Amino acid sequence: SMAVPTEFMTQITRSQRHLHAFILSMVWNAADADDVLQETNLVLWEKVAEFDSARPFLPWAMRFAQLQALAWLKRRRRQQERVVFDDDLSRLLADEAAR
Repeated sequence: SMAVPTEFMTQITRSQRHLHAFILSMVWNAADADDVLQETNLVLWEKVAEFDSARPFLPWAMRFAQLQALAWLKRRRRQQERVVFDDDLSRLLADEAAR
């Protein structure tokens, strides 16, 4: 495995609060923002080879944060739809049973 550049380590560490605030503005919940930030960090580590230290780190990192937050919102929306569907189904079955 390639050595992680010191510059990358410094930048990712320095960007945590900014990334967290950005993610929080999308997911609106601090605990969820923590989770999305962890996912984002994992993606950033995987992309370290693509990191170009000549370019600003934060806009590059924020693009991944945005993608992770959007994926998280989509997952949550699917879960909520499932819950609503389950509630409707339970009500329908209860109505049937009551007849």
